[in-house]
Formats: sequence, C-alpha cells, structure tokens
Amino acid sequence: MSESTKLVLRRRFDAATADVWDACTRPELLARWFSPKPFHVCEVEAEVRVGGRFHFRMTGEPGTFAASGVYQEVVHGERVVFSWIWVEGPDNDPPDGFTSLVTFEFAPDGEGTLMTLSHERLPDQRQIDSHQEGWTEALSKLESVLQKG
Repeated sequence: MSESTKLVLRRRFDAATADVWDACTRPELLARWFSPKPFHVCEVEAEVRVGGRFHFRMTGEPGTFAASGVYQEVVHGERVVFSWIWVEGPDNDPPDGFTSLVTFEFAPDGEGTLMTLSHERLPDQRQIDSHQEGWTEALSKLESVLQKG
C-alpha cells in the first residue's frame, strides 16, 4: 500500500490516557467531538470489541453524512482499529463506496497522552485532504472536551 493513501495525525492532550481512551470509545463522549466544526453528531454507536459495530451520523449546513464500520482490533487503553465506509451523504456528495481503515493509538506522554490517528486506504488525494481537514477539526473539538472534563 502506498503511503500516499494514508493520513497520519498526531496530537498531544493534557489528559490521562484513560480519559482520552474513554473519549474515543464511549458513545456519549464520541457524540461530543466526533465531527468537523460545522457539524454536530446526531447519532453514534460504538460497540468497542473485535467484530463490534461502529456507526455515526453527523449533520450540518452541507447536509447529513454517516459512516459505519466494524472494529478490527481493540487493545484496551492502547489501540483501536475499525473499518470506515461512508453510507450516507447529500445528493451533491454521495457515499464513494470505498472502505478505509481508521486507527487510534494512545501512548502516555508525561502527564498527558500522545494520540496517533491513522486513516488509510483512502482512494485519492482529494479524500486524503478532506479527511485531514475533518479529523483535524474533530481533534480540536476532542481537546476542548478533554479540557472541560
């Protein structure tokens, strides 16, 4: 697989690894940050176990989008991997039919946590750029959630 089909973002949070893990695996916490800034999450399922279902729906001025997937790997407090396929989008941006893979990795960093987010198997540079923008905004929202507790 070409590195050009993979997006990697790293973010350090001033929060315990357990708190970052919870924010990335508990549906009620995911609902607070798991979308770019112009959107809000209106539905989220996260059955965080190998073979468990992942699904979320977000809505905003551009329309409603939803993605689903299946958890491939779960190492509590360290790593979670799930497939990702867009299953809903507005008429001007319908689902593309590609299944990609999202990985969250967590590592203690002093009193904080280093999170590495990888999104791979993206079909083209336009998708890489779009997901980079969306994930960057979502991680900023996550930082706010973690600061508020």
